[in-house]
Amino acid sequence: MSQIRIPRPALDEVEKGLAEYESLLSTLNAQRVIKDKTHETYFRYAEMFVRWLRGEFDPGARNK
Repeated sequence: MSQIRIPRPALDEVEKGLAEYESLLSTLNAQRVIKDKTHETYFRYAEMFVRWLRGEFDPGARNK
């Protein structure tokens, strides 16, 4: 894997935003505004981006 792609303070803010985003999605799901699969998809892809910023995910790495 790689190194963190942005400064640590910025990554901390992004991770805080990700937690808020997940909370919002959970609320919308509980209110039945979005379906379970929509919640899962929206969060999964946002989480992958944050993992990429952390240096924990390389798109396509498994296919090489």
